[in-house]
Amino acid sequence: MENIMKVFRVTLIIMLAFTATLNAQLVNQENGSGEKEGKWVKYFDNNSVKYEGQFHLGKPYGKFVYYYKNGDIKAVSEFEDNGTIANNITYYKSGKLMAEGKFVNQKKVGVWKYYLDQESNALVSTEKYSNGVLNGESITYYPNTDQPTEIVMFKNG
Repeated sequence: MENIMKVFRVTLIIMLAFTATLNAQLVNQENGSGEKEGKWVKYFDNNSVKYEGQFHLGKPYGKFVYYYKNGDIKAVSEFEDNGTIANNITYYKSGKLMAEGKFVNQKKVGVWKYYLDQESNALVSTEKYSNGVLNGESITYYPNTDQPTEIVMFKNG
């Protein structure tokens, strides 16, 4: 019985080592056409993670997390529609919410919200974008209130 347990342990260790090696090889791969495929992790020069996410046929999909050099989260993007749409949340180095909005084809669209890097983390402004250009109502708020201090209408920037 003791010999069977030793064989079992050795077999288990070999399988775990093989699985770890296989998983390590599946990061930062390209397909036969040279397109990014699967999980990707990029690093800063100090070896901290710059971003991590997944690609299919060279296009991002699912959740991407971007980091500051110190390892804190800088932004989170959720990709959909074959990588053309990204719902984005950006954070200050303090960890507080900085901005949130949507990109389509890497250009801002719809309403973007911006927040103060203060204890209250209050909404400071909203801007409406079309194809990466201010287009529509832009509102700036009095600090820590929902009262507009300025409303400006933009047309094509």
